[in-house]
Amino acid sequence: MKKIRITRLNVLLLVLGLLIYISASILYDLYFPKDEKPIASTVSVTDETPDQADVEELQFTDQEKAGYYESYKSPYVIAIRKALDSYLSGKDDYLEDLAIESSKDEDAAVSGLDSFDKSYYKSKFIVYYKNRAIVGGQTIQIIFVDKPDKLFVAWVYDIGDVGNYTLRTFYENIKFTPDKMLEIRKQYRSFFSDTEHMM
Repeated sequence: MKKIRITRLNVLLLVLGLLIYISASILYDLYFPKDEKPIASTVSVTDETPDQADVEELQFTDQEKAGYYESYKSPYVIAIRKALDSYLSGKDDYLEDLAIESSKDEDAAVSGLDSFDKSYYKSKFIVYYKNRAIVGGQTIQIIFVDKPDKLFVAWVYDIGDVGNYTLRTFYENIKFTPDKMLEIRKQYRSFFSDTEHMM
């Protein structure tokens, strides 16, 4: 029987291989727990656009819908409608200059009501997302129902007087591409047809 010669290099290579195997196992278990399959095995990754892919409408419980509809009672959301109506009538009630004046930043983000076609503002809108702004007030993301090709962000601020709100800035969120907007319209189809709650 031939003896296996154990050298320091063999031991080192064996230990190194064992360490690599253990590290790989730990990382795999960390990212893919045993009760889950890797994402690649459950999700088909394609280059299809949302109109080609099978994008389904999201389903919401009555409780979730009721919580969503509460957002339309927010004075911040109501202030957006008042500001848009004021702008359309040629006034500047509920508006600050930054919300009106057209501008473009270095990332090609366009802002100001003057930057976009007025037909957007004539349309009712749905609230896509809202949250507190770091510097006060709320930022509210909206989509105009009659022209749902863009997602706009409105920063509304409470200027201190009771019930006195103003639109400070208004801009397009350019991260929401036409394909993404189409996907949103499909996922939230019921909200785009709910004329009772849109603003």
